[in-house]
Amino acid sequence: MISIQPTHRLTGVTVSGDVHDFQELYDALHTVVGEEGEYPNYDAVRIRVLGVCYDIRHAIMGNRGAKHVPNGLDRDGMRYLSITGSDMNIYLTFEVLLPEMMFVSYALNDFIHLFERNNKTHAWNSTSMAVRKFQSAFATCLEDTLTEKKFAQLKKYFLSSSLWNISKYDGYMTQYVDMFNIKFIEMDRDKRG
Repeated sequence: MISIQPTHRLTGVTVSGDVHDFQELYDALHTVVGEEGEYPNYDAVRIRVLGVCYDIRHAIMGNRGAKHVPNGLDRDGMRYLSITGSDMNIYLTFEVLLPEMMFVSYALNDFIHLFERNNKTHAWNSTSMAVRKFQSAFATCLEDTLTEKKFAQLKKYFLSSSLWNISKYDGYMTQYVDMFNIKFIEMDRDKRG
């Protein structure tokens, strides 16, 4: 299961999950953003999502972080099941700056809408749901990290763009995200939270 936690100084988030979680997310993100040129007005936004895919791929290859997490089995449980093994699992990790993650999470609504419309599929298809699980993990991270008032301001953007039948990131100039990443890094830690 994908888990997202804020970094120590609140400049970003740490995404963690096992290799299967990351592979499912990697495949789903690649599927919803489509092929190069498939959505010409979204090419710059697509590159941002593929930047997250780049980190996922490198995490899968072992080029990012890893941590041990309890798997729920203790010695008594293993003895009862007649198995021998570790009581820990390895979760892979990678980090993303918070403004970048927020932009990608919101932009994925447009991509899911485009994917479902162009493929004539339903909203509960496994590809869309894998992306939604990722968005949900990020929303949970924000809810646990931010004040109730700040989180309430962000929550209105969680709804899918398909509900409004508009595209928010059509032709978006993503250089603004770079500027915001830099401003966010330079901010005092207290202002970030």
